Amino acid sequence: MRAVIYLTNFWEWSGGMMTYLYWTNGGRYINMNDPAHPWPEFPDFVSAFYSNARAVGMYHDYVRAVVTRTNSITGMRYIDDPVIMSWQLANEPRPGGSEAVGHRQLPAYFAWIRNTAALIKSLDAKHLVSTGSEGTQGCLGSENCVIRAHELPEIDYLTAHIWPQNWGWADPENLAGTTPTAEANTRNYIAKHIALATRLGKPLVIEEFGYPRDGGSFEPGTPTSYKDRFYRVIFDAVLESVRRGGPPHRIELLGLGR
Repeated sequence: MRAVIYLTNFWEWSGGMMTYLYWTNGGRYINMNDPAHPWPEFPDFVSAFYSNARAVGMYHDYVRAVVTRTNSITGMRYIDDPVIMSWQLANEPRPGGSEAVGHRQLPAYFAWIRNTAALIKSLDAKHLVSTGSEGTQGCLGSENCVIRAHELPEIDYLTAHIWPQNWGWADPENLAGTTPTAEANTRNYIAKHIALATRLGKPLVIEEFGYPRDGGSFEPGTPTSYKDRFYRVIFDAVLESVRRGGPPHRIELLGLGR
């Protein structure tokens, strides 16, 4: 097993960018699940992180501390540790939620990627660096956005996440009726990102994906027939691309959930 260590989070469940903003903007904060702030207010608010010099500075201090850390158990420096596969700038960084805010933040977003990746490489030349992006779904639906975020020499590979329920492709209460559409969209999404990886000449890692159990239940013993179908779609798409001579692929068994 190898570790991909993400260094902050666009979403609030592990602190992340919203917390850095809270520490530097006078205590202003939005809860993602607050009905008083419906989507896309949360991602639009969080995207201010990229242009907040104090917030990014605190984040970079954390990056330096983690990347240069020595494991207190093994005595090995992280930069020498083969268990670490990659440093990841963030979990699912997005330039924003709405088109207007996202496009306005793109220059700061790309600068944050460039500056952070360069910082990590200056501290650790031995490990890979990835963005943690979902792909086009987290980049305003734009292939050009994904290209610009990953064309830097300091970014070693593309990432893609696939969450059909979260993205409205699959309804857990009607998996029989919505799974065919979810599967078709998933195949198209993978094919799109294989093409982007080929264009950039870099590997593609499908590092997060998941699907509901039958009926959307979380109870132990609930069948996983639709989840199993969904996993087969992903594995088959990767295998077919490899057989056709596509870019190197890796499937990270992360975030499989539900």
